[in-house]
Amino acid sequence: MAAWALLAEVGDNMAQFPTAEQLASWAALCPGNHESAGKRLRGATRQGSPWLHRMACQCAWAAARTKNTYLSSQFRRLAARRGKKRAIIAVAHTLIVIGYHLQTNQSNRQSLYDTFGDKRALFLKAMAHYRDQTNSQMQKMLNESPSVRDGFTRLLSRLAAETREQHERGCLLLSANLQRDPKDAVVRDFLRDNQARVEAIFLQALARARWQEELSPNDDPAALARFFVVTIQGMRAMARLKSDRKALEQVARVALTVFKSSNSASLSK
Repeated sequence: MAAWALLAEVGDNMAQFPTAEQLASWAALCPGNHESAGKRLRGATRQGSPWLHRMACQCAWAAARTKNTYLSSQFRRLAARRGKKRAIIAVAHTLIVIGYHLQTNQSNRQSLYDTFGDKRALFLKAMAHYRDQTNSQMQKMLNESPSVRDGFTRLLSRLAAETREQHERGCLLLSANLQRDPKDAVVRDFLRDNQARVEAIFLQALARARWQEELSPNDDPAALARFFVVTIQGMRAMARLKSDRKALEQVARVALTVFKSSNSASLSK
């Protein structure tokens, strides 16, 4: 699972991260280094990839429960002095550093291929993991928002607010679609299936929006579901070419006019 997350978030080319510490920093696993007179003033972790951070911490908890291993010893030693939460961050940092060097040196290639078959099988598994994770989070956001419009506002504004690095890296599935071999039926069918899943999530939310009178009775929820899929794909492609938050927010405001009483100011949430 950790290998899928690392591959899904970073890809198999570590050249974008010259050092392991830069990857750990991007995963929000490098504590701030604020010191005065030799004393650390605070140790808050920086902002970074929430998905990779969360996966690394989950793996760290699992590693902490193992017996007679370096990682479990590291956890117990740090937890006694600094508490369990900080100890888990340290173990997660260690896991990311290990993963960086294994991927960079390719020393874990055979063990990964023994598990997944080959590089293509690993790539397909990473895409499936990425799909399940992103779709689950998207559905949760739409279901838990006060209104359907609020849910789509949060979805689009979050995309617009991503960092330049996140925009340039783009979406794994969109990249796979743009770079795939037209003759690759397996990847094509996988991406078509994912698009159908996303449309179904949006359709369910938009049908609820029409029932709640957030949409006009004449609006077609199915057509709007496809419209939002295309809008998000277009915003991601646009952001990857040029990270311009203002321009992305303008696109989002136009898209949100499909709802009644659209208020563009809500994009600042």
